[in-house]
Amino acid sequence: MPRAGQITRVLLATVLAYLLATLVRTRFIEPDAVARLCTVAVAAPAWCVIRQALVMGFVYNAYGWLSVGTALLAAGTGWRALAWAGLLAGVFGGVLYRFDPAGAGLLLAALVLARGAHPGVQNGQRERGARYAP
Repeated sequence: MPRAGQITRVLLATVLAYLLATLVRTRFIEPDAVARLCTVAVAAPAWCVIRQALVMGFVYNAYGWLSVGTALLAAGTGWRALAWAGLLAGVFGGVLYRFDPAGAGLLLAALVLARGAHPGVQNGQRERGARYAP
């Protein structure tokens, strides 16, 4: 895929993940009415379990560390699916209150994804040690 198309995909995925995380934050986690509803054990709806898991995810910084871990694995293995997971987890970590490791993971994942977008180097050339042309 041409470089502009790959960069557009990364930006679009980042924006969509940001919008989804913002929606989760503002409609599902932050409202006091939702928190009160989920604290009543007898009358709590079943989806409160999902809300509680999301809250524990940012309490323990799971999104940020997931982002860092998957981005590091993607950088080491070249597996782009891990880079995508790192990018999306980094966005979620940033929107859901814990940005330090999430930002590092997001940046590394974006760099891994951008590395594969260079127009002058094919995969075979990269494996043989070809250098990027200016």
